[in-house]
Amino acid sequence: MQPHAIVFLGDLFHARESHAPATLAAFHAWRERHQRLDIVLVEGNHDLSAGLPPAGLRIHCETEPWRVGTMAFCHHPQWLPDTAAMAGHLHPAVRLHGRADDTVRLPCFWLRDRLTVLPAFGSFTGGACIAREPGERVVALADDRLFEIPELRSAA
Repeated sequence: MQPHAIVFLGDLFHARESHAPATLAAFHAWRERHQRLDIVLVEGNHDLSAGLPPAGLRIHCETEPWRVGTMAFCHHPQWLPDTAAMAGHLHPAVRLHGRADDTVRLPCFWLRDRLTVLPAFGSFTGGACIAREPGERVVALADDRLFEIPELRSAA
């Protein structure tokens, strides 16, 4: 099954330099291969300074929160009444500690009450380690697999 749409939750173009000819040529070539795909950009803080996507890419821009039925798509994480929201911006990550001094930081999906914060992938985006609250779920990505990270139980 092929997707009908892609929704970017902001910061598709990080800076004006993102509009470099080689980058735009690659994006236009990809877009030609996926002409039937609807693309929506919920504008993020960096999109505002980078400028709008070129018209030829056929990207529909929305301001946050963009509501679709009972869902809201946002760049900045936010709780909205009677709505489940999906957001970006924070680039959540979780730090896992191994034996000895080994640690690894992994991008993660942060599932909160009516708010899901999506990870960003790639070395350019970084990642902010989250401080999870009781009851929240964290699903990390490593080696192209998803792993739910259980809550730590405090010693009683």
